[in-house]
Amino acid sequence: MASPLDVVGRNDMTLWSVECLLEDVHDRAPDWDRRPDGERADFFYEWEAMVGRLHGVIEDDVAGTLTPEQRIRLRALARDLVKSREVIQRIGLDYPDLGHLLADVTMSSDERVAHEINSLLHWAGRLRMMGDFWHSPLLDAHQKQAFPAEWDNVVGRFAKVEALARSGDLTPESREALRRVAEWLAELLPTMRRLGVRLPDLEALERARSVEAA
Repeated sequence: MASPLDVVGRNDMTLWSVECLLEDVHDRAPDWDRRPDGERADFFYEWEAMVGRLHGVIEDDVAGTLTPEQRIRLRALARDLVKSREVIQRIGLDYPDLGHLLADVTMSSDERVAHEINSLLHWAGRLRMMGDFWHSPLLDAHQKQAFPAEWDNVVGRFAKVEALARSGDLTPESREALRRVAEWLAELLPTMRRLGVRLPDLEALERARSVEAA
């Protein structure tokens, strides 16, 4: 088990690395399509690894194990990531699930829905991973114990976004993104049943799968 000092140092390094990489995103974005394939692939994998580590820092924030300085840096980084979402996604990089940090960020209702849908995509991917590794030693007992409650929250958030689509309160872009989320969730229904986690309302899921972009 890592010592408290090791955890502090790891989180400091993660925050610094993501801050630097985010600067690189903006530096590379203007001519991203003209950059060599190998360079873009290397950057994609480096960014993907850092996003995974950032999610760990966010979990440590929930657990209350970050230092006061790290909590401030994490929220400043979250605000920078929110401002950079369109650039990050335009060049095809994974956008992190900022979770509870979004409560501290000023956004329009459309921006908040876009982040909510991005979070749903992240958790659908996490569900697939949990299903693949449920009986693997790579998943510890704490992860397996915590996941059903986490997924219950995800299903509730999906219901709220679907209700917004039903009432006509989503942009065409968000409606299309919701449809993609619903398609993925429908594919993962057997995994949900196998793991014994909460299913989304099946009628709401079908409505979301058939939602039109405009």
